[in-house]
Amino acid sequence: MCMIANMQYGRTFFVNPMQERHGWDRAAIQIAFTLFVVTETWLVPIEGWFVDKYGPRIVTLFGGLLCGIAWVMNSYAESLTTLYIAAAIGGTGAGAAPSGVGRKAPERRAPVRFRTGAPSSSERAGRVPPPEGGSAFEAFEEC
Repeated sequence: MCMIANMQYGRTFFVNPMQERHGWDRAAIQIAFTLFVVTETWLVPIEGWFVDKYGPRIVTLFGGLLCGIAWVMNSYAESLTTLYIAAAIGGTGAGAAPSGVGRKAPERRAPVRFRTGAPSSSERAGRVPPPEGGSAFEAFEEC
């Protein structure tokens, strides 16, 4: 999750150095972040299908490997194309890793593939307010 958070939230720290070193336009650099977010969110139903088919361990491992590959590609990116490809790979990994982690107590929830395309599961959990008059676990009992 730390690898994901740095790609997701730390990207803004690298915009100015990339712009100064390569002479790229800020908007062109931020397209990479857009690709990251799009692949992170829109592929969640597909990643959920993989969790249902192959299990959370494989999908989480694969997501972590993709994040690592994206880190290496980002560090050696000398063109915007490489930066964009790395962002897409990192976004795919950033969506896959939490998809595997989010698969707990499957007997009480719908299959993972039916989850929404919201960002990562850690963010989804932070946005869901606890129900009044009971714990969040009691609310999931009804699902």
